[in-house]
Amino acid sequence: SKGEEKKEKTIEVPVFSGEDLSKVTEWATKNEVKIVQNDEYSGTIEMGKVISKSVAAKEKVAKGDELTIAVSKGKAQIVPNFSAYNLHTINETGATEGIPYLVVERYSAGVPYGQFISQDVAPGVIIEDGNVENVVVTYSIGKPYINRSDVIYKTEKDIRDYFYEINQKGASIT
Repeated sequence: SKGEEKKEKTIEVPVFSGEDLSKVTEWATKNEVKIVQNDEYSGTIEMGKVISKSVAAKEKVAKGDELTIAVSKGKAQIVPNFSAYNLHTINETGATEGIPYLVVERYSAGVPYGQFISQDVAPGVIIEDGNVENVVVTYSIGKPYINRSDVIYKTEKDIRDYFYEINQKGASIT
């Protein structure tokens, strides 16, 4: 035996930043270099393009060497802190664009009308691979108020349905 084969580093690594993954794969196949791919979010590099690599451009590698590349998954969709919005501004802002959310209105004796009560997904969570279908955001519609005309001269069934409807929004009227 002559011992371990020593590989000469003769293959120059090109500039791949911002290039398509297919271009890197083609280069690696042609030069017999192994590619290790890590997917990362990037606000500046579009999805499927190379963000960075483990070997600098113009450095040399040998056949069979590993080259680790970071490939963009696109811009991360991050759940915002919905407490910064109220019932009226939630749909007017662009900050929630692309974030699937559902507004629920609930009666509350302690939270004023239109103000934030809760959200079911914590702020800062990254939405990926279907882990969040909708962020349920709850806003107050104030204390329940029963208008006299809503119950007077109504049938028992109509009153029952009316109370059921407002109880569904947290009124707790018996």
